[in-house]
Amino acid sequence: MRSEKIHLKSGGKDVSKILELIESFSYELDLDDRNMLRIRLLGEELVGLVNSMDLEFDAEFWMEYDNVDVMLHLDLRTLVNPARKKEFLALSKSDPKKPKGIMARIKGIVQNMMVSIDEADQLQLASTQGVPYAMYGMMDAESSRVIDSAMVWSLQRYRSSVDQNVKNDEEAITGHDDLEKSVIANIADDVSVGIKDSRVSLVVTKKL
Repeated sequence: MRSEKIHLKSGGKDVSKILELIESFSYELDLDDRNMLRIRLLGEELVGLVNSMDLEFDAEFWMEYDNVDVMLHLDLRTLVNPARKKEFLALSKSDPKKPKGIMARIKGIVQNMMVSIDEADQLQLASTQGVPYAMYGMMDAESSRVIDSAMVWSLQRYRSSVDQNVKNDEEAITGHDDLEKSVIANIADDVSVGIKDSRVSLVVTKKL
């Protein structure tokens, strides 16, 4: 079962349509109050992500249900020119500041993928010399995988990597604290970010 798709643009007021679609689709699924609240909270996290983006973009949002999982899909494409992409990518590599919180990490990964959508940049992302994913939540090379030349980040793999390193790694300790405090990490069963059909695909999955 799939909802309609809604179109979003950076800076637009139509971001509120995300919550409207979540409410209508939740009623279609006849969700109980508890699950309806959980799905809405996940939607609010996505609204916050969209509103915090630093790059101009257009996006599509829709929902799916496969009799087990509810999936919230957000596909994004940047509208900035190539020069701005290179500038943003260079700044993200050189910025010493660490993102604070799980949504900040996800935002960093999404935006770096958005400016690295070309094939050559995808290969750069997949290399150890590419975008510094450890800064955004990749604890090691095992925490990411390459599918069709596209880097995929998963909240599940990030959590697993944090758990493995939390006893002896300062960044993992911070990551563990972020996971404990995060709404999306405590409600969603997984969050994945990857590149599909020249767009960045973010999927939030919640089992019912």
